[in-house]
Amino acid sequence: MANYLDKILRHAEGRLIRRPNTKPSDILALYQQFLRMEQHRLRLKHKADASGKEICHGRAQLIDVVLQHIHEGATGFCKEKHKVIKPPRFAVLAVGGYGRGELNPFSDVDVMFLYEQSGKQRHPYIEDVIQQILYMLWDVGFKVGHASRSISESISHANEDNQSKTALIESRCLAGDESLFAEFQLELNKKCVTPYVEAYLKYRILDQRERHAKYGNTVFLQEPNIKQGCGGLRDYQNLCWMTYFKWGIRTTLEMQERGWLTATERKQLEKAYDFLMRVRNELHFRSERANDVINLNIQGRIADAFNYPQKTMLRRIEVFMRDYYTHARNIFVITETLAQRLAFPVEKTGKRYFTFLARMQKKVEHFDGFTLKEGVLFSESPLVFKEDPLRLLKVFLYTQQRQAELSPELKSQIRASLGLVNRAFIYSKGSRETFRAILENKGQVGKILRSMHELDFLGKFMPEFGAITCLVQHEFFHRYTADEHTLQCVEKLDQVIDATETPFSRYSDVFHDLEQPFILYLALLVHDTGRADNSRNHSDVSAKNAMHLARRFHLSPTEKSSLVLLVDHHLTMGDFCRKRDLHDPTVIEEFARIVRDEQILYALHLLSFADSQAVGGLSGLDWKDMLQRQLFDRTRDKLTGAPERSKIDEARIELRERVMKLMRNPGQERIDELDTHFSLLSGRYVYTRSPEDVLRDLALVKTFVQRQIDEENPLFPLCAWQHYPDQGHSMVTVCTWDRQNLFEKISGAMTLAELNILSAAIYTRPDNVVIDIFRVCTTRFESVSDQRDISLMEGTLVRALTDEDFILSARIREMKTKQPLPEPLPERFPQKLIIDNDASSTYTMIEIQTADRLGLLFDVLQVLSELNFNIGLAKIATEKGAALDTLYVVDKSGQKIVDESMLSEIRSRLKQVLTHGEIIEAS
Repeated sequence: MANYLDKILRHAEGRLIRRPNTKPSDILALYQQFLRMEQHRLRLKHKADASGKEICHGRAQLIDVVLQHIHEGATGFCKEKHKVIKPPRFAVLAVGGYGRGELNPFSDVDVMFLYEQSGKQRHPYIEDVIQQILYMLWDVGFKVGHASRSISESISHANEDNQSKTALIESRCLAGDESLFAEFQLELNKKCVTPYVEAYLKYRILDQRERHAKYGNTVFLQEPNIKQGCGGLRDYQNLCWMTYFKWGIRTTLEMQERGWLTATERKQLEKAYDFLMRVRNELHFRSERANDVINLNIQGRIADAFNYPQKTMLRRIEVFMRDYYTHARNIFVITETLAQRLAFPVEKTGKRYFTFLARMQKKVEHFDGFTLKEGVLFSESPLVFKEDPLRLLKVFLYTQQRQAELSPELKSQIRASLGLVNRAFIYSKGSRETFRAILENKGQVGKILRSMHELDFLGKFMPEFGAITCLVQHEFFHRYTADEHTLQCVEKLDQVIDATETPFSRYSDVFHDLEQPFILYLALLVHDTGRADNSRNHSDVSAKNAMHLARRFHLSPTEKSSLVLLVDHHLTMGDFCRKRDLHDPTVIEEFARIVRDEQILYALHLLSFADSQAVGGLSGLDWKDMLQRQLFDRTRDKLTGAPERSKIDEARIELRERVMKLMRNPGQERIDELDTHFSLLSGRYVYTRSPEDVLRDLALVKTFVQRQIDEENPLFPLCAWQHYPDQGHSMVTVCTWDRQNLFEKISGAMTLAELNILSAAIYTRPDNVVIDIFRVCTTRFESVSDQRDISLMEGTLVRALTDEDFILSARIREMKTKQPLPEPLPERFPQKLIIDNDASSTYTMIEIQTADRLGLLFDVLQVLSELNFNIGLAKIATEKGAALDTLYVVDKSGQKIVDESMLSEIRSRLKQVLTHGEIIEAS
């Protein structure tokens, strides 16, 4: 960058000519023109593949030159104005990122004005110079962070605020009295650094922990924060701040020279930091502002700008994001390990070592080339793994057995010894037996596998898993890369074993009764490995990987069969819950034929639960959990021979008893009402409603029926609301008489009230009383707290059901013309339209997956109404902005739709409703 600085200086000398007795503001236009030209030059250098650091250093140098000219003009003008011969000592300092000489294209410019204190108030000359510089910087267009302090004020403020202290230790003198700056540096080190080393290290460790938690606690988010997230720029900078306080060194080269980093680790760190800097530069240039989030809609543009050569956009995004995750992971793992060494230094004499979190003194244990001391495992020789490569796997078993941590030095040794994990190691009997032992420990597996992964061991030992390391998942619902999602699945399963809170506690008994945890954990590890193949159905490829893994681990025929079945069907339970009628005996029979065995059912139940919990960002997990447990219970009854009718009756009796307890000494009239209500509703109602729900439903039905007796309008519906502001939704229960197109009219009324339908459940009694329950939210994803919204929805529904002249569809079309066009779909949004006549014995199933929008359900229902179809069952769900709707329909005679011309008509009409993006169709 020296040549670039020379160019800036020559350009500045030619452009920023200051005439005598002129204010800096008098030549404002020259500064603006100069900056536009130089910033354009930086943008061109960036497009020509300049490194991230090069552009950041270049911008810092550019602003140095501008500030120095502004300072020169301000001090010259103020000397004349205030007639001072010997002005007070004064300096302009760059602090923070600017002090490091690293400024991304639209980052703030942070400066501090340092002056010598000579009285209670600043000299008017100082005040004027500061004002002149700041006004000029603002007028030029910079966003400036600034402070004005004496040395003593700076020291005092730094010791009160660690963030300010951090900014000041990176300061450098831009202009003014360098001797004053030198005094400031001496005082800063003497009074702010040396006395506070341990306290500052503790602050940095805790700050990093809180920051990681705030930004997702993982490198592998779908839309990562490149600055603050795990493995982001701040992690690298945090390490440099800690090493400065601890050892007085600022660079990774010095860290390597001290033996704290290997040459490979240093190279990985520097390469990763530069890559992230370059990505951040691109984010700033594209956004024309400071921006730190690599969101979905910009990933493809960055991949194109960086000239990734893959033929399709998805592949370019995949390779770019894999590069990002690889670099961010290197920063995260290396800085975490070194930060741990800084926070927990160990004396080579073997004496007790310092820790911020005081540990109980434990007995020192020596075994197999390792030493366990105070819960931390150390190696006793630099050749510990070369002498016996199997120790690379055994060391993880030792930490699991002893609930120990790997020492930072041992982590570095493991990373440096990964070359020993060759084919002979992978296929050895000792390796597979040790790995199996690790996976047999229920509830203690996730932490060990994550440790293996962070040290790059897991992908080496299991190449199938290595193929999905840092792999972007091209599915709208996944927040994480494939490897991170897998590890989170394992960690969610671990939580089940001793859980006391729902929903995890509901699965504890099942996990305790599971006989082969090794097979389940292995299935979780391999269930998504097929995604690396980029095939349409990753489950098939994952199942093939499971077969290879079964041979490598010498599994028995029964174990192999179980593993492959679990992997092949890891989505099946969720699909059945979301799409199928769980009260259709043929559906339960079909699922029972798939699982075949009670133990496999247990394992698939746990796998499906862990998988859904690990996806992240989903709403309504309690609802899905309820459906899954319902499918599990009914399938277990089928496998064990329990009669279905008796199970429904048992559930009905149990629910009735729980409702009776809530009633508290009910009279015979209320008991009769309860028994009548239960006798008129299906097993689906019994399985899905809580005692509190039943009491509310009873009260609503009683009020509705009473209104009929009182001769009020019998067509008027009755609505009851429950609001859940913390969860961002409301529940509305609609009670009315069943009639043609009722579901359509309710959804239309909600559309006109601008309410999003998140889920729906329909219960129709034989006496034609309907209880429909909807989970809804506003367009701001909040509960429906405004009474005007409630009144609008209820009033619209009344008119739709009672006024023949009220045309609901016309009102909705009128409303839509006044609304802005919907946002375009994300690039990778998956859409589906599936019509299936095999999923149910009595209904035609229509499955829709598309971007949710206001009125979507009404539009779909209107099409079905116009085709004279009746809806027997609806499964409505909205997750992460996607509508996942499954409708079970019959024609007007109550039969499935089998006529090909009519099926074609359904497809054509529904495609017109789903107007955004490409429809993936199956039948």
